[in-house]
Amino acid sequence: MALWKQPNYKIETENKTLGNGINVGVPSFDIDKTELTYVRNMGSQEYPAITTRFGRTFYSTDMTSLSTNLSGMGERANNQLHFIDGNTWKYWNSTASAFANLTTGLTAGAEAHIQDFVTGNNRYTLMMNSTQLKYWDGTSTSATLGDAATPFTNIFTIHKSRVFAASGAVLYYSAANDINDWTTANDAGNISLTQARGDITALVEYNDKVIAFTEFGMHELFGSAPTNFELIDVEGEIGCYSRKSVVKCNKRLYWYWQDGIYEYNGSSPRKVSQPVDEYIKSISYANRSKVACGSVGDFLYISIPYTSSSNDLVLVFDTRINKWFVDTGNFDYFTKIQNALYGADSTGGVLNMRDESVKTDNGTAVSYDLITKPFLNKYNKQRATLTDMWFICNATTDSTINVSYSTSSTGTSTSLFNNIARTTDFDFTGSDQQTRIQIPTTDLQDLPYYRLRIDGTGDVTINRWERDYRVKRR
Repeated sequence: MALWKQPNYKIETENKTLGNGINVGVPSFDIDKTELTYVRNMGSQEYPAITTRFGRTFYSTDMTSLSTNLSGMGERANNQLHFIDGNTWKYWNSTASAFANLTTGLTAGAEAHIQDFVTGNNRYTLMMNSTQLKYWDGTSTSATLGDAATPFTNIFTIHKSRVFAASGAVLYYSAANDINDWTTANDAGNISLTQARGDITALVEYNDKVIAFTEFGMHELFGSAPTNFELIDVEGEIGCYSRKSVVKCNKRLYWYWQDGIYEYNGSSPRKVSQPVDEYIKSISYANRSKVACGSVGDFLYISIPYTSSSNDLVLVFDTRINKWFVDTGNFDYFTKIQNALYGADSTGGVLNMRDESVKTDNGTAVSYDLITKPFLNKYNKQRATLTDMWFICNATTDSTINVSYSTSSTGTSTSLFNNIARTTDFDFTGSDQQTRIQIPTTDLQDLPYYRLRIDGTGDVTINRWERDYRVKRR
C-alpha cells in the first residue's frame, strides 16, 4: 500500500475589518491590513466596521440658491445663518422663509469673516472684510463698525470683552465692551509681533488666550487688558496657511499649514494628517487660503482644492480614533449652528454635512467606493490562489455593491479592476447577512499580491471580510 503523500499546498484563512480609514502617507504595501489606499463617502460611525457616510440635507428646502460669488458665511446667536453674497450681507429669515438683506454696499468678492460679540443685553454681529467694517444689532440694517483706528481686515476674533483684529504684523484691540472704540488710551490699542515671520494670517481665541498665526509661526497673547497683556512666541516654525481652516474640535485646535493639518492642545502643535499627505501635498501655494475646516461632535471636516483651483474634496478626521476618511463635495465655507455643521457648496446650496437621521443626499443614494492595500502572502516568495471570500454585510434592499480585484499595486481606474461579485450575489435585507463569494478558477490564481475594490450605492455596512486562499508549501 502506497504511503499518503502530503499535498504541496495548504489552506489559510484571514478575517479582518476594513474600518481603519485611509492611509496614503506610507507605501501601500506597508500599511495595516485594515487600512485603505482609497476611499470615498464611507465613514467610521460603526467602527471598526466601515459604512456609507451619513447623508446631507438642505438647511431649508425653501432657501433659494446663493450665487457662485459667495465670499463669507457665519451665524448669529447660534440659530441664524448669515452670508456675504456678491455685494450683499444677508441672513436667512426662517420665519419668513426668505433672505433679508442687511446691506448691499459691499465690495463683491472681498473675503469676509462674521462673528458675534455679546456685552450685557446687547448682541452685535460683526462683519469685516478688507474694505468694509459693519455690524448689526438685530433690529436695524447694518451700521459702520469701529473708528478711524480700526484696521480693514477679515482677520479678527473675540476674547474677554474685546475685539482683536490683525493687519500686517500688528494685533489691534478694541476698548473693553465697546466694538466702536479702538482709540482710547490705556484701554484700546495695538501690539506689534516683533518676532513675526510675515504678516498675521489667522486669529483665534483658544484656552483663555488669543493665538495669532503667521505663515511660519504662532504667538499667544495672555491677559485681559493692556496692563497685563503678555505676548509669548511659541517655539518652532509652524504657522497657518488659511484663516478659514482654524477650528476647534473635541477640546483641541486644528488648522492647515504647508504640509498638513495640525492639532494643538495647549502644549505644542503636532501634525495629525500623515495618512492623507498625498491630498495635502496637492494643494498649491496659490490656493492655500481656500482650505476650509468645520467640526461637529468628534469629527473634523477639511474642504480642499485637490484636482482643481476650487475646493473639490472633503477630508474627514475622526478625532476619537485618529482615523481619516475622504468624502466627495465642493464646499467653500463651513458654519456650525447648535449640533449641526452646515457647508456652502460651489453651486450655492447650504447643506447639513452630517445628518445622522438619513443615509441619502436629499433623497439621492450616496455613491461609495473603497480600495484595499495590495495583499501579500506571509513570505514574498510565496504565491497564493484565492479560493473564496466571506462577507458579513448589512445593507438596505435598494443598495448596490460590486466587488472587483486588481493585480496592479497602484491606480484607481476602473480599467485596472476585474469584477468577481455584484449585487445579485448578496442578500440585502437591512440586517446582518453572511455571504460567500466563490472565486472562479480563472481569477486570482498563483499571484504574489492583489487589491480588492468594493463600490456601489446606498446604505451599506461591511462588518467583516474573510478570505480563504491556497498557498504553496515552502
